Amino acid sequence: HKASVIPSFSPDGKMLASGGVGVSFYKLERRGKHADLFADHFSGKLESTGPVRYTADGAFILVLEETNFSSHTLAVYDIRARARLMGQTLLNVYQMGDTIELSPDDGFAFTSTSDSKIVRWDFDWEYEFPGWSDWDEGANTYLSIFLRLFPEWTELDFDNHLMRQLCQRGYGWLRREGVSAKLNSITV
Repeated sequence: HKASVIPSFSPDGKMLASGGVGVSFYKLERRGKHADLFADHFSGKLESTGPVRYTADGAFILVLEETNFSSHTLAVYDIRARARLMGQTLLNVYQMGDTIELSPDDGFAFTSTSDSKIVRWDFDWEYEFPGWSDWDEGANTYLSIFLRLFPEWTELDFDNHLMRQLCQRGYGWLRREGVSAKLNSITV
């Protein structure tokens, strides 16, 4: 399956984001009737992504990620922090669709799948973000589970399983580097 490359303009029209292999951002510089694009690739390990969509205020972007052949994740990225905030996985979707549509108030989104399903995603934008942190002791349980499932883990296991689980369990504000350091300190 090859991901669609469907671009999305930021609300102010100064940036363009597109999916495909990873997420790419382009700064638009207008010169009369013409515009030049300057690439600014998003730092992150995304294997394959589908459509992307900016929120109305331009602060966040929704990305439909292909995690494997039977599941996809709708992820939320903070544009300014260039960080993935959270993701929710949709299982048993064999082909990623090519649409993300946000409601005018960004309260919910709809995504499509190639097997003719439409999925609604609800958002709570009033969430009190605790701030970025390297580690929180409350996440130790998830490290233990990860190590039982992946005693000889790889970076791909770390990203696709541990970091995703932490995001889905309310620890999406932990920095990847901090989680990696904690994991390495207990496995060495």
